[in-house]
Amino acid sequence: MKFVLFTFNILVFSFLASANWNQRAILPANGRVIPNSFVINDKAYVGGGFDSYITYYNDLWEYDPALNTWTQKANSPAAIGGACSFSVFNKGYLVCGWINGANTSGVYEYNPVSNT
Repeated sequence: MKFVLFTFNILVFSFLASANWNQRAILPANGRVIPNSFVINDKAYVGGGFDSYITYYNDLWEYDPALNTWTQKANSPAAIGGACSFSVFNKGYLVCGWINGANTSGVYEYNPVSNT
């Protein structure tokens, strides 16, 4: 059993070591601490969070891997960072987190079809 696990680990690590990373388009926004992110229909969404000066952001960016492009989308109604962010039924959600440094229990929904 130990030999099988050892062999499996060697194979996995060999594969990972040979994997190549390719740089993609850089997010055209300031760097962030604890931004929010979710994926809808093969597109990634990133926004919110704050920078090293504790400036909170309410922007939202969409990354299209097929085109390797970032597009700015509608701003969220509040500058939220550190939210629990996820997608369900083609909509993105931000739950809780911080708004300008204060805890929030709010829930926000993003609809990519209407960009709201």
